[in-house]
Amino acid sequence: MGCNQDVKGKADSDYEKRKGNSSGINPSETTYIFVSPRAWTKNEEWCNEKKKEGFWKDVKAYNAATLEEWIEQAPAVGIWLGQLLGKYPEGVKALVDWWDEWNKSTSPPLTTELVLAGRDEQVKKIHKELGSSSSQITVQSATIDESIAFLAGVINSLPEEEREYYLSRTIVINNSKAFEHVSITTRSELLLVPEFNEIKGLSLAIQKGHGVYIPVGPDNTVTNPKIVLPRLGRAAFVSELEEMGLSNEDSQKYARDTGRSLTVLRRQLMDYANQPEWAKSNSARDIIPALLIGRWMESNNADKEIIEKIAGESYETYSQKLYSWQNQQDSPILKIGEFWRLVSAMDAFFALASFITQINLEHFKDIVLTVFRSLDPALELEPGERWMAAVHGKVPLYSNHIRKGIIQAFILIGVFGDDAKLSLSTSAQTWVDNIVWELLRDAECNLWMSVVDVLPLIAEAAPKSFRVLDFSC
Repeated sequence: MGCNQDVKGKADSDYEKRKGNSSGINPSETTYIFVSPRAWTKNEEWCNEKKKEGFWKDVKAYNAATLEEWIEQAPAVGIWLGQLLGKYPEGVKALVDWWDEWNKSTSPPLTTELVLAGRDEQVKKIHKELGSSSSQITVQSATIDESIAFLAGVINSLPEEEREYYLSRTIVINNSKAFEHVSITTRSELLLVPEFNEIKGLSLAIQKGHGVYIPVGPDNTVTNPKIVLPRLGRAAFVSELEEMGLSNEDSQKYARDTGRSLTVLRRQLMDYANQPEWAKSNSARDIIPALLIGRWMESNNADKEIIEKIAGESYETYSQKLYSWQNQQDSPILKIGEFWRLVSAMDAFFALASFITQINLEHFKDIVLTVFRSLDPALELEPGERWMAAVHGKVPLYSNHIRKGIIQAFILIGVFGDDAKLSLSTSAQTWVDNIVWELLRDAECNLWMSVVDVLPLIAEAAPKSFRVLDFSC
């Protein structure tokens, strides 16, 4: 391969060198290939001349036009090359590279079979969606990363030709600016995978002919329809860990200690040196309040009061602790403008659960009841005027973010609290059921109407209590 301006001269020179030293290979069984990134129009003529010599089995020469055609056929490679040349924004990665980084960060590496274990129905649905004209696929799991890993697992399990086709066209993007750039500038039809919330330019991407695979976490109650990934079954989880080379004893331990979460498993299979500072005993108390609240708006005074209550100190004092952690490597907390949130609630929960005290849980219960007993002021208006509630100053006391964040922690406690060995006198699920029963038993219509936006999540957190509650409005 050469970039020389005198393409033929470079081609002849390289050809003669290789002809004089074939490095032990049999030329009569080998194809000689020369590549130039220049617009060499006489490449076919050159090939024909060399073929007449009969030294090599075949001779080929590829020019800029051929390379351009290949890149159009495999846009993921084109984007990788564009980044090397400084022509593409940061935050764009081929799915195959994302998968290599995700699964090989552990010892042993996580496998496609583990990611797909016990999810045959969902695999079939993705196969169907990929083979149809569907422009948008939404997949929900315990974390956004797990939803992306599931897509990678499905594609990796396809027959070779299909696998190569989708891997060459599937791009993972971690910010809105890069998402819009790829949508607009790439001519070939791609499968775009945004690993961030608040996707801007989704309609434009679809109009440009791209497919969009949207991975969402458990707190998403808006996007429909969606494919929901079930929790990995214990038997399948243990079996696949054993296939990865772990002993049955270790596999059973991981099934118990991780809640069969891939995110938590990755953390535990990493070297100890990779365990975050914030998950150690002398630091955990700084993050636990953020874990139990999940997300909030700093511009909302009521949200800040909740943080003060769970943290046991002024908001200014506690937020300074979070700012110091925000700038650390592998930070568990993220701040975007006035919005605070956990990077991964599932990961933080299992990393910190052993440090959550009974007092923390008592305070959390009080907060759940306080926040969700707060009535929506919009209900004071006539039904026909409620859509203008904000204009009338009738806005909820607490932000939608903090409500969703608290329910997210509530679900984690109910589903994984026993696996995480929380300090409770009952099972974690019973504890959550009792709180929901206390909140909604004999509730008046206005309270039901005030929590209608989070009812699906409440039902997920406490299905037993929810089934026997009397909803009458």
